[in-house]
Amino acid sequence: MDMRDGKKKRWHVSAAMILAIVSTVICVSFLINTAKLKKELYEETKDYMMDSNAQAGENIAYQMKTDLQLVEGLAESIGN
Repeated sequence: MDMRDGKKKRWHVSAAMILAIVSTVICVSFLINTAKLKKELYEETKDYMMDSNAQAGENIAYQMKTDLQLVEGLAESIGN
């Protein structure tokens, strides 16, 4: 019976080591994927904000141009 107990014990140790290795690989994979996702989300957010700011800048420039034309038109009308 001692021989069986020794084999059982080795099998349990081997199984525990394999489980530990598999668990470690899964955790590392999870952390790597999380880091990649965080980076991609940051890049997408940054690109979106840059596009949004550029569009807002264009809208402001257009509004200022039309307001300036209106003021110039009023000034010309008042001058006449």
